[in-house]
Amino acid sequence: MNRQELHRELERLHRELAQADPSDPKLRKLQADIESLLKREDSESGLYGELGEQLKDGIYHFDASHPQLAKTMAQVIDSLALLNL
Repeated sequence: MNRQELHRELERLHRELAQADPSDPKLRKLQADIESLLKREDSESGLYGELGEQLKDGIYHFDASHPQLAKTMAQVIDSLALLNL
């Protein structure tokens, strides 16, 4: 796993978030944060750490209502861990 592969996973998660409930502010914030991270060329490890925490919270929050989304979030968390970010 490298950063390029991680970015592809983040792009996939971003697309899934775009298709989820548009009225949920947690989903919208997570989507905006991922979009911001993807646009940055100099993404710092701290930004990935913050995203990892949001994703962990998201899994807990969305597991019942959006199981596929929660699964994708877990995959991204695993990828972040593999890269030690």
